[in-house]
Amino acid sequence: MRKKQKERNILVRSSFASFTVSALLLVTDYLMIVSAELLAYWMRKDVLSDIGMDFYIEPIYIYIFIPVIFLFFLNTNKQSITGVPFWKTVRQSFWDVIYGVVFIAVLMYLGHLGQESISRIFLLGTGLFAIIL
Repeated sequence: MRKKQKERNILVRSSFASFTVSALLLVTDYLMIVSAELLAYWMRKDVLSDIGMDFYIEPIYIYIFIPVIFLFFLNTNKQSITGVPFWKTVRQSFWDVIYGVVFIAVLMYLGHLGQESISRIFLLGTGLFAIIL
């Protein structure tokens, strides 16, 4: 009887630890994606300001829509939890970011958001900074 109780306690601790690690990785991914977006926004708005008209993106794109798309692609494989070798995780994360950028670009053109809200330079900068960070 006592042995079953110990096994149950270990199982509960293990599942709580797994949930905590998953939640922490999700929050870290979100913060890195938003940081990459803010760097790309700064680069497009201030550094490359000579390219065109005044550049502005609604905060809902920066803090909700774009991060959700990137997080979807980054978390489809759950490689950070399964113990995959590091180089495979990096390779898959690279492709997940590329897929996210392509998906956002397709949505941008299908939804006619290109002229009004999201710049291609901003999108490429976000992808580049997301890979680096």
